[in-house]
Amino acid sequence: QIKRNVTVDTVNPKFEKVSEDDSSAAPKITTASKDIDSKSWYKSQQVSLKVMTSDVSGSGVSNVEWTTDDAASESAVWSSLTKDSGTEGLWAGTVTPLVQGYNRIYVKITDRAGNSTSAELYPYVDTEVPAETVLVEVDKVAGEDVDRKIVNGTADVVVLLKAKDTGSVDEFKATGIASVSVSRIGGTDLADVNGTATANADEFKIVIPKEKLATGMVIVKATDKVGNFLETSLFQMELDNTPPKVKISNPASAKTGPDIYVNREISF
Repeated sequence: QIKRNVTVDTVNPKFEKVSEDDSSAAPKITTASKDIDSKSWYKSQQVSLKVMTSDVSGSGVSNVEWTTDDAASESAVWSSLTKDSGTEGLWAGTVTPLVQGYNRIYVKITDRAGNSTSAELYPYVDTEVPAETVLVEVDKVAGEDVDRKIVNGTADVVVLLKAKDTGSVDEFKATGIASVSVSRIGGTDLADVNGTATANADEFKIVIPKEKLATGMVIVKATDKVGNFLETSLFQMELDNTPPKVKISNPASAKTGPDIYVNREISF
């Protein structure tokens, strides 16, 4: 007579909190993100993933996997996380590549008896820089007519421009423009010369203070909400703050008019 001990395991393994301050027991993306309209946005096509598991009354966890394919499809490609040698129940790895905009990550825990538990994560990705900024007008002159702007430093310069993100914000393909600013004029770096949104779609108004005017190309920086940015050259500025002079030299006659005599240089 042969006797064998058979262990029956019908209990699914569980997700646990990765850290004590987590709000729920679930897989956790540990890459830094920015919360925008209740969605987690990442400035990377790869994210770090940690999963804390338990299977106390069962046969023990044998594998933790992830996929960005349809988990229900037989053709789904699953990738395994690595078991942490120092922390019981912890598995970790990198999920890549993610696509611009919405993503879905399926995570599955499987124990030695074949029982499994799954969860889903929904990261959003924005790695694309904003579109090129378009000049609308400078001091009420149409942008298409402004190649060079000559200033004398006695008045502020008002610039209108169009700036938008690459991809549709409404379709969650981009985060949208966070700020527009003049980053420099020629070799002069500027600070705090920021634009404000106007009532027109995608339009911003920038007032360049007279004391910050300089000679050189005006460079505008458009930044989206996760920090991607693009600098665009708008127009050439030329600062001329030296008053003109009029010089009369070598007059033909010392007497140049009734009761007017010139015997030295005259400046105006």
